[in-house]
Amino acid sequence: MEGLTNAVVRDAVLREVIGSYLLRPVTGAYLETALLGYLRFLLALFYI
Repeated sequence: MEGLTNAVVRDAVLREVIGSYLLRPVTGAYLETALLGYLRFLLALFYI
C-alpha cells in the first residue's frame, strides 16, 4: 500500500511539473486544462 501511495504522490508532482513548465507555454491555459484532465483519467485507470 505504501508503494501505491508513493506512486500517486510522485505522479501528482510530475503532473504539476509537466503542466506548469512544459504544457502551458506550448498549448496555453485552456488546452493544458483539458490535457491534464485526460492525464488524470488515464492515471486513474491504472490505479483501479
